[in-house]
This record gives sequence, structure tokens and C-alpha cells, in this order.
Amino acid sequence: IENIEQRMAALKYYGAEKLISELDVELIDKSIRGNELYLIKGVFSQYVYFLKYLCTSTGRLYCKGIDPEIGKYKNADYAQARSFGLSLEEYNMLEMES
Repeated sequence: IENIEQRMAALKYYGAEKLISELDVELIDKSIRGNELYLIKGVFSQYVYFLKYLCTSTGRLYCKGIDPEIGKYKNADYAQARSFGLSLEEYNMLEMES
């Protein structure tokens, strides 16, 4: 699902934990910021990474696909940083996310 709000609604309806439990999903990294990087195997022709994270401004749980070139670093905060167009160092200097 391309639209983040539609993904959020689908995720809320279906449930991230149920999705994770029903697929061949492996938790790769969980950061102290609460970002969780997962690897999905056996569903697509290649491995797929997704990031589960909490939006600090809304309190909503979101999931988003991560470019495999980013996912291969196996670092949840790095994946979140790159999705914001930041380096890991820049992301780590953030005091607050919105």
C-alpha cells in the first residue's frame, strides 16, 4: 500500500503483531528509540525489509518498507534516518521526532 495513512489503517485493522506472527518474519534490530527492523522471507522474490516505529507526535504505530540496500545494514535507526534523508549521525542528534 503506497499511501501511509492507508497502510496505517490496514495495519491497525489487521495488526502488526498478527502480520508478523503469520509470515516468515525475522526481527533484525530493535533500537533504544523503539525502531524495529524486520526481514520478510518467502513471500516475495527477494527478501523484503520493513521498519515498525511509533510516531511520537500522534502515538500511532506505523510500518514502512525499507530499501534492501538500506536494510542490509541491519540497523533500525539507520533505516529510519535514511527515510528522513538524514545520516545516522544527524538522526542520533535529534532530540525529538514529530
